[in-house]
Amino acid sequence: MIAYTVTKTNKVWMLDESKGDTIPAWCYNKEGYFIVETLPDDIQAMVDAENAQKELEEYKKSVNSKIQILLNKQALDLRYDNINSIGKYIGYDNPYREQAESLGLWVATIWAIAEQIEQDVKAGNRDMPTVDEVLAELPSYEV
Repeated sequence: MIAYTVTKTNKVWMLDESKGDTIPAWCYNKEGYFIVETLPDDIQAMVDAENAQKELEEYKKSVNSKIQILLNKQALDLRYDNINSIGKYIGYDNPYREQAESLGLWVATIWAIAEQIEQDVKAGNRDMPTVDEVLAELPSYEV
């Protein structure tokens, strides 16, 4: 027996893959009661969809982490504590305002491109690029 968990529905489906049998499945409903259901015909599609979602979540975390490193490195190169510290210099006259606002626009552009790539992948308009390929598509900061 193989157990498949579909977390969004909180169900554990049982399937004997060696025989390809559709057998009764069991799960606990929201109230905690044990119930018996018939295994849906599209169990593999459900499992594949859940696995694809998990893969996309892990991929997104990895991309976001690498982008954050890139942003912080640029900020450090310009003698800021990190990319978030540019906010201290935006919105009032000071010697760093222009640079901080320029960095802010660059950051917004970076995240907009990353989100567009993610949307294109989800929509099936492009294959999922590697993290390095995503980083290569991002503009560099022009001092």
